[in-house]
Amino acid sequence: MISKSEVTKKLQEKFNIPNFTQVYGDIQTPKAAVLIPLFFKNGVLRVLLTVRSKKLRTHQGEVAFPGGRKDECDESLVETALRESWEEIGLPREKVEVISQGAPFTTRVGYAVTPVVAFIDADFVPIMNDEVDDVFSMPLEEFLNKENHHTQELTFTSAITKKVNSTYIHFFEYKENGKTYVPWGITAFTCVIIANIIFDKPPQFTVTSEYNSDDPQQVFITWYKMFKKSIEDHHAQLSSKL
Repeated sequence: MISKSEVTKKLQEKFNIPNFTQVYGDIQTPKAAVLIPLFFKNGVLRVLLTVRSKKLRTHQGEVAFPGGRKDECDESLVETALRESWEEIGLPREKVEVISQGAPFTTRVGYAVTPVVAFIDADFVPIMNDEVDDVFSMPLEEFLNKENHHTQELTFTSAITKKVNSTYIHFFEYKENGKTYVPWGITAFTCVIIANIIFDKPPQFTVTSEYNSDDPQQVFITWYKMFKKSIEDHHAQLSSKL
């Protein structure tokens, strides 16, 4: 059974780049952050997830981490994750032990989203606002198992290498208290990466052509570079027309 100190050590070694933009450069795109709350229950490491309200304009009813767009009042992206978690599920920041800040992932709508991993109390009782319909948790290690998992394949051309690559959108089905939850997309993908690092074993399924189970976070860095280059190329094209 893995311990809290082991989880912390592994994530700080392989999923922690707090100075990311200083190392890889910034991009002129909206910033956001999500909190990935972990806790132990009966010796099992679990991750807390939310179900977005069906009344929202985007991503209605989807499983997600608590989080959102960075506000001007936020001093850092960690602060964004903590503020949004308090607003969405009533998680007090003094009850959050931040342990790592991973490489940002980029979304199809143009956000650069920084994942912040933290430990919370196992007895935390969420107080949901109107952006959240439900809160649940599931064993993190299930994101490495092929049972109750399926994928949809997507092909794309790399902006850097110009090669055609394939990636997969991952779906997981989890049942609890008579309800069925389906984490998928970037939320599920992030859980796969974190589980891979913590449990030190690869997923039982193909993740993506660019995925390296020995350095799972590298795929986020690669995608960030591709996104950054596509923005730079777009700006260069616009400038050439002036």
